[in-house]
Amino acid sequence: MRSFIDKTGESWPVEITLGTLLRVKYATGHDMLNVAAPVKDEQPLAVRLVREADTLATVLTAVVQPFLRGKSISDEAFADRLGGKAIDDGMIALLEEWADFFRQGNRMDQATAIETTLKAIQQVQASQNEKAARIDTTKLAESISGKTSGSAVASSDSTPAPSPSVSSTP
Repeated sequence: MRSFIDKTGESWPVEITLGTLLRVKYATGHDMLNVAAPVKDEQPLAVRLVREADTLATVLTAVVQPFLRGKSISDEAFADRLGGKAIDDGMIALLEEWADFFRQGNRMDQATAIETTLKAIQQVQASQNEKAARIDTTKLAESISGKTSGSAVASSDSTPAPSPSVSSTP
């Protein structure tokens, strides 16, 4: 069983059982028993958990609901504890436990779909961190303040094309 630490420093266990998945389904409407079956016009839940903080928060809340009740913490108070690293750690713990649930039940197709999403997340995060590390803060500061060092060339991609005007004369 995995866990994550909220922004107050409290640890929350993430245990996925059939009961957990049913609780999530009845509390949120998200069917975690069918990994690759998205709701019409939506992405699969594993992807939505990564992209939509509100979806992640409602699912995590349902997963830890028994522990919330035991500590007399409301859903809203718990959501307030999910920020920054805490929500990312909660997401990783949730996805890893969810994949383990299917792996233990010999549902490798479902486990692989979740693990693929998790690997993609990790690759995107690593790529974004590398890009952030290469930002030239001096040039960025000059750009923000409107000062240029003279070496910047305006990109035609960032310069909007003139919009057609309507003449008031016939």
